Amino acid sequence: MKATDIKHMHPKAAPDAPAVPNISDETPDEAARLDLIAEVHTRVADAVKGYDKLVAKADTKLRPAAQELLDMHQSHEKELARYLAEAGRDPAKDGTFFATVNRVAIEVRSWFDVISENVIEQIKEGEKHVLDAYYAAQKQTQPADADAMLARHVAEVDALMTRLAA
Repeated sequence: MKATDIKHMHPKAAPDAPAVPNISDETPDEAARLDLIAEVHTRVADAVKGYDKLVAKADTKLRPAAQELLDMHQSHEKELARYLAEAGRDPAKDGTFFATVNRVAIEVRSWFDVISENVIEQIKEGEKHVLDAYYAAQKQTQPADADAMLARHVAEVDALMTRLAA
C-alpha cells in the first residue's frame, strides 16, 4: 500500500504523504470538465508534434513563424499538463489520429520540396481543430483558474494567427 493510500484512509497515520486526487472521486461534472481540458491537451500536444516536424522541414521564410507556433503550443501544453496533473489526471497520453494525419501530410509534402508558405492553409485548419477543443472546454463550467488559462491560450493563438496572416 502506498503512503498516499494510507493518507486517504487514515490521515494521521501518514501525515506527510501528499493528497492525490483520484479520478474515481470526481463528480460527473468534474469528470466532464477535466475530460474537455484533457482533449485540449491532446490536441495541443498533437500540434506540438506537427510543428516540430514543420520547423525541421520549413524553408527559411516559413521557419520563424513555425517556430513561434511551436514555442506557443509547447508552453500551452506544459501548462495544460500541469493543470491536469494537479487535478489527478495523467496528461502523458499519446496524441490523436489528427496529429498523425498532419505529420504524414507534412512528411509527404517534404518529399517533393521544402515546406513553404503554401502550407499556411493546413496550419489554419490545424489551429481551428485546436481552437474547437478550447471552445468546447470553455462552454463547460470551469473553475476560475481553468477559465483564465483557456481564455489566455485562445487569445494567444488568435493573436499569433492574426499576426502571421498579416
